[in-house]
Amino acid sequence: MALDQSIRATVMLRDLPEGTSNLASVLRDALPGETVAEFTDLGATDFTQAAHRMAREIPGLGYLANERRVEAYRARFMLEGQPLAALTMPFPYSFDPDAGLKPIRVNEPHEALRRQRFHVVIAPVGGDAGERVAALYQATAVQTAAALLAKGAGAEGVFWNPSEGFQTTEDASDAARRARAGDVPIDKWVQLFPTHFSDLPGGLGPEYPGMLTLGLRPFIGRELEMAPSKRKHIWLAKTLLGLATLSVAQGRVFDDGHTAENEEDGTHFRIRAADKGWLRRADGLPALVIVPEDSIVDPDTLMVRSDVV
Repeated sequence: MALDQSIRATVMLRDLPEGTSNLASVLRDALPGETVAEFTDLGATDFTQAAHRMAREIPGLGYLANERRVEAYRARFMLEGQPLAALTMPFPYSFDPDAGLKPIRVNEPHEALRRQRFHVVIAPVGGDAGERVAALYQATAVQTAAALLAKGAGAEGVFWNPSEGFQTTEDASDAARRARAGDVPIDKWVQLFPTHFSDLPGGLGPEYPGMLTLGLRPFIGRELEMAPSKRKHIWLAKTLLGLATLSVAQGRVFDDGHTAENEEDGTHFRIRAADKGWLRRADGLPALVIVPEDSIVDPDTLMVRSDVV
C-alpha cells in the first residue's frame, strides 16, 4: 500500500486523441514550462463536449507517443476555481495490482495497465488541503479533470492514487458527476482490503476476518480498520463504508472510545484511535480501529482477548 496519500489521479493513455499530433512542438516553442488554460465554466455542460475541448487544449496531452525523447509536459489550469496541475509522463504508469493485500475490486486493472503507453498525473496546486471541506473541493476538481481527460483522450482508465483504486472511464465520469452534485463517491475514492491473520494465537486467522480502508486519510487524517471478528465480509464492508461516508460527507467526528451502533442489526462497537493503526502497524498510517462487540480484540487494550487464546 502507498504511504503517499496526497490527492491526485493518474490517467493512463495508449494513443493521443485525433488532432493533437503536432501539439508537442507547438507547446515546446510557444509555451515552455507551465502555461494556464481556464476551464472554470463547466456548469452542467455535456461531459463529452467538455472532454474534447480539454483534450485539444490542455498541454498535458502534448507528449507524442511515437517519439523517443523522454520529456514531460506540464500544464496548470483552473477548474471551477481550483488550481490544478497536469504532468504527462512519457512512459507507462508503474503499479503492481497483485502486490500486498488484495482489495475488493469491481473492475480489474490488469488489461489497462498492459495496454497503456504513457500517463498524465493530475493534482491540486498548492499541496494537501489540510482539512475535510477543502479536501473535498480538491478531490472533486481532480476527479472531474481526470474524467474529462480520460473520456476526451480515450484513456485506458484512471487510478485514484490515495486509495490505489482503479476506475474505468465510465467509473471516473460517474464519480465526477456524483462529486459535483454533492454526493461523495466514497466507493470510488476508498478501497476496502479484507484481512486474515495466520499469525493469530491458536490459528484463529482464517476464522476471524478483519477489513481496512485506504483513501480516507486525505479527508479525515486517518484510515478505518475493522478488528477481527466472525462477521461476514459484507457486514464489514457496509459498516466501514457507512462510517467513511459519515466522516467524509457529513463531517462526523468519532472520538477515541466512542461507542456506536449498527442501525441495521443493533450491533454495538467501540472506536479506538491508534497512531499507527492496528492491522497494519508496519505502514505507520494512523487509524480509527472499529471493535465489534463480538470481536476477538479487547477494545481497551487492542490486544487479542485472553479468553479467546
